[in-house]
Amino acid sequence: MHKNLFNNLLSLDYRIHMKISKQSLNQAADKGLITTQQVEDLWSYLDQQTQPTPSLNSTSILYYLGGCIAIGAMTIFMNLGWETFGGKGLSAIAFAYALISLLLSEYFQKKSLTIPAGIMAALTVAMVPLFVYGIQTTLGYFEKGTTYQGFYKLVDTRWIIIELSTVIAGLLVLMRYRIGFILMPICLALFYLSMDLTASLFTEEKSIMSFYPSVSVWFGLCILVVALFTDIYDRSNKDFAFWLYFFGVFTLWLGISVQESHFLFAKLLYLGFNVLLIAIGTCLMRKVFLVFGGLGVLIILGDLSRTIFKDSIGFPLSLTVLGLLTIGIGIWWQRNERSIQKWVARVMPPALVNLRERHLDHGQ
Repeated sequence: MHKNLFNNLLSLDYRIHMKISKQSLNQAADKGLITTQQVEDLWSYLDQQTQPTPSLNSTSILYYLGGCIAIGAMTIFMNLGWETFGGKGLSAIAFAYALISLLLSEYFQKKSLTIPAGIMAALTVAMVPLFVYGIQTTLGYFEKGTTYQGFYKLVDTRWIIIELSTVIAGLLVLMRYRIGFILMPICLALFYLSMDLTASLFTEEKSIMSFYPSVSVWFGLCILVVALFTDIYDRSNKDFAFWLYFFGVFTLWLGISVQESHFLFAKLLYLGFNVLLIAIGTCLMRKVFLVFGGLGVLIILGDLSRTIFKDSIGFPLSLTVLGLLTIGIGIWWQRNERSIQKWVARVMPPALVNLRERHLDHGQ
């Protein structure tokens, strides 16, 4: 009896993400449902199994906001005044920042503060471009007039060494800390690397600019494949796939979104692409697909209202009907969700079915 009760409690906690407190377990012991020793054993097991994961609460938002401000301050927001320190000065500053952030990562890691540790580790990786740029400047690799800001704004094959260094350093830091947020600067460096490698294949500026959207699309698709395999085969409780999904969807969506077309058929294809993102996000239980897919739907509807259906009385009415129809589909989905889930499980590959159920188990 007690063993079945243990299993039922664990099933409730992981299946429907019920929050079980130790107080409620003690109350169950007072009623004779379980023993005091079983309370301690069960609570110890749940405490070991529950790993701290990033979530959208006020604390984690402050963590990420502070981390992004710190990373941005030493990357894209650095002004020309820093160039007065010269190459050696910039490398020294980058090294000092990286060392401090690395020590903070170690401190937070020992305190089991996973999110701050990951942010500090990501800041360490974000210092690598400045460090390498300072060395290159000292060695006369860049001509006069080149600034560090150009790394984040301009496509240039001379940045390739910086990008490769950042990826290598990022992977080493990731191996040490095993925290998903470290993938953020790694993915960003890989994205820049894909652009600069493409630039090395072309000599005409016009050819380069016309090719970048396609590079963004293919880069996004490749990252999404890696994200999916990571999501399927990673058995740790740390969500390494999140940032891969984010950069994959973002670059794929961006590459397709910037390819403007005045043809109605192309606009409808773009609408279908975003609806597909929403469907994929629903199947994989990944909200990042839903966010960009929903944003794309709003963009294309706004574009249609300004162009094809400009000054049309029927268009707003049609959108109202569409909105109500969507709500109706939501109601139908809620009433038939169990049958739909069974059908999805039959048509999806087993690996994706297991992935979906694992996300449901953890309340994602």
